[in-house]
This record gives sequence, structure tokens and C-alpha cells, in this order.
Amino acid sequence: MNRREFLKTTSVMGLASGIHMTSATNPTAAQESVAKGYRVGEQVDPEIFFLDNKLNRVTLGSQVNEFTKIIYLLIFGGAYAVKPADKRGGMWCVDTVDDIPIHRTVLYNYAEKGVTFVPVAAPPVYGSERYGYKDEVFLTEPEDSGEYQKAVHEFVKKTEILKEDGSLPFDPIFYDPRFRLLDNPNAHEHVDGYGEVYPWQGRFKWHEDQQTYGTPTVWLMDRSLKVLSPPLYGNNYEAVPFHIKYTVNDVVKALDAALE
Repeated sequence: MNRREFLKTTSVMGLASGIHMTSATNPTAAQESVAKGYRVGEQVDPEIFFLDNKLNRVTLGSQVNEFTKIIYLLIFGGAYAVKPADKRGGMWCVDTVDDIPIHRTVLYNYAEKGVTFVPVAAPPVYGSERYGYKDEVFLTEPEDSGEYQKAVHEFVKKTEILKEDGSLPFDPIFYDPRFRLLDNPNAHEHVDGYGEVYPWQGRFKWHEDQQTYGTPTVWLMDRSLKVLSPPLYGNNYEAVPFHIKYTVNDVVKALDAALE
């Protein structure tokens, strides 16, 4: 998902005055945060977390098992609550919808070869009201608020339905309701209600990625969580003509090289 979607909805940069500013919200710090995205050869923090479908924290490091050779981290756009007229496939991110066949093919061919798939669904945090969620609910409401809990439960429920009906081939699916993995400080401020901002936030946002969201994005890591190659990102199926940065052949090539 790129900037076109962001511009069609709304910017959260115009939040009410009095927002608590942290080092992550001023322009200089924002640029530094993007620049600190993981690079090839870097070790990823194993304490990075997301949520399971019961909203329990799950760390990235816990996904490495005795058979793991490669971690395949896919960050994608999950379900909408209400379908906008121009959307299809049950997901708010059309690029994710059109990318799923790639990941389905890879899953079926590499799941038994030591590739551990870690699919993480992200909600539409910008202009969320367009997708049936309260405006800015994922970025501004405290986690103990009724509005936040309602939105997260709805997001998880709708995405789990996509798993159950076969639209999404992954099981389990994990969730990042605060959009921490691809956190983009150039697109929103961390207000008090957002909660804790972790040092690893946004480090899966590739330093060359100019998209607002960046979904879907794939990162390949070894079992020690060392980054093996640049991420696969940036497919834009709504552009005219299509803007395709990777195909299933590119993913297979990267996996085969990592498995050698």
C-alpha cells in the first residue's frame, strides 16, 4: 500500500494541538527513524512482538523452532470491517489481495523445507473510518478503551474469517494493531494514547520505501534472525501500468539462495 491510499483518506498529522511530542515525532527524529531500518546482515531484535488471535503477545524470536532454517516475515494489510466501494478480496490493502497468490505458492512449496512463515496482519491505521473502524482508533485510543478493544476485536475477527474461508492460506495469523512493525513517523505522531514506543518500531520499514504503509512487505531472516537480503516490497497493482517490483520467481530465487 502506497501514498495514493493515504492521500485518498486522511492525514493524522493534523491532530489536535497539545499532542505530546517525543523524539520520534519531530521531523529530524522521523528521518533518523526511517534511516535506522534494518539492513542486510543486521540482527533483528528477538523481542519484537505482535499479537495472536487471542490478543496475547508473541515475540518474533519465539517463532524459531527446531526445524526453522529461514523466517519468512510477511507484513500485510488485513480485513476491513465495512467494504468500501473500490475494494475487493476482503482486505483493505488491494496490493495485499493481489499479492496473496505469490505467498500461497511459496507457502505450499517451502513450508516443509525449513521455512517458517510468520504472517502479520496490519489494520488500516490511516483514515480507518473509510473501512468501518472509528477514525484514528488504532493510533490514538488507549489500549484499555472500549473503542480500541472493539476495533481490534473486529479486525481480528474479520481477518480470521478470511483465513477460515481460504482467502488467506496462513495458520496461524498474527496481528499488529498499533502498526509497530512498519511504523512510519513521517505519517503520524505518537500521541499519549498510543502507548509505549519501542526502539525496534519501524525497523521493518526499508529505508528506500517511500510508501505510507508499505504493505505487503516480506523479510527473510535466518534462524538467528539475521537479515539475509533486502525486503521484497512495493508491488502496486492499482498503478497504470502496474508497478511490479517482485514476482513469485524473485521470492523463490531469494529463498533458494538463503537455503543453500
